[in-house]
Amino acid sequence: MLRLNLLTKKCFFSIVIIATIILGYQIPVAGLGFFGGHLEEGADTSLVLFALGLSPWMASQLLWRVLTLGDRKPYTKKRQTKMQLTMLLIALIQSLAMTLQSTSLGEFLSVSLPLSIILIAASYVVALLANLNAQYGIGGVTLVFLTNILLSKEDLGFDLSLLTERHNLVFLGLLVAWSFLSVFGMVILERAEYRVKIRRLGLNNDFANDSYLPFKLNFSSGMPFMYAFTLLAFPKYLFTLLNILSGKSIDFSNALTYFTINHWKGALVYMAILLSLNLIFTMFNGDVVNTVETMRSQGDYIIGIAPGNDTKQYLTTLLWRLGMISGISIALLAGLPILLAQLDTEMADLATLPTIIMMIASMMMTVIQEVSIIQLVRGYHQIVDYPEDS
Repeated sequence: MLRLNLLTKKCFFSIVIIATIILGYQIPVAGLGFFGGHLEEGADTSLVLFALGLSPWMASQLLWRVLTLGDRKPYTKKRQTKMQLTMLLIALIQSLAMTLQSTSLGEFLSVSLPLSIILIAASYVVALLANLNAQYGIGGVTLVFLTNILLSKEDLGFDLSLLTERHNLVFLGLLVAWSFLSVFGMVILERAEYRVKIRRLGLNNDFANDSYLPFKLNFSSGMPFMYAFTLLAFPKYLFTLLNILSGKSIDFSNALTYFTINHWKGALVYMAILLSLNLIFTMFNGDVVNTVETMRSQGDYIIGIAPGNDTKQYLTTLLWRLGMISGISIALLAGLPILLAQLDTEMADLATLPTIIMMIASMMMTVIQEVSIIQLVRGYHQIVDYPEDS
């Protein structure tokens, strides 16, 4: 019997996950005719099973990360229930906004609500697939989100067919060059670290002077990109739903421009969101409180900085500066092409190419790190009691 190693199993599992998501994007939601609905003029007829994607799950995760920032209490069943209810509410708003565009308010109970329930259930399936891939596959949640992004052009307005339809070689050349620059910048941000020299009690050999506390320049990896698209998408669904419920008596078109990535207002908001999210994830992942407590328990201290509150304040300021540097860099790399593309609105859709490439680069670096860890563990399987062929 053929026995596969862990890496092969993880890759195969992720392939199955991706195939499932692709299949979900090819399945129309039961068919509006199945419920007896009648399409409104200009309605979206491309409603598919996984139309909501990971958006509700990611929005609820981000909300609770912000609300619990600095809270060191473990996740309780009560908090988990609140997160699930938040996801349900967000999914309900988004699904109703989608379905009510295709049906009338008079068909709410007979058509819109059943369709919304199907979309909500499907969004929970996508969230489950993402968590399963993070646990048993490779590439984590990022792989699932990136698959959703590439399959759903609505989120980015990204259309590769423009590459062949238009012949603006100067713009395309600059875009490709900027994409390579973005990948280079992303690699630097991922690999660079700031080293804080520390003293370790009980260490009196030659390594005592070389002890340091490493802080990554970019703690957030590719997470700001994923959550930024989620934050941009949700207000559009909310305004659309409010517009429908008000009988289209309220015009939200101007407000929607702030959340449309192909508009200069939306591009600026997108860059601001990237910077803000990068700061949030830097402070969250940096976990100054835990670092200070670990140093105190081990007797370590930063040279020239008093232990305790002074160390905490110093590290907080350091993380803030690192977050600002990486956040501004990410915002410029992703946002400048979108701003410049406003000069040619037909090419603006392609300006998200650097963002997608940076997401892919970030995910690939994560995958490479995962593979390295698996190979390292396999190399020392006898020490860590790791089965060689499993």
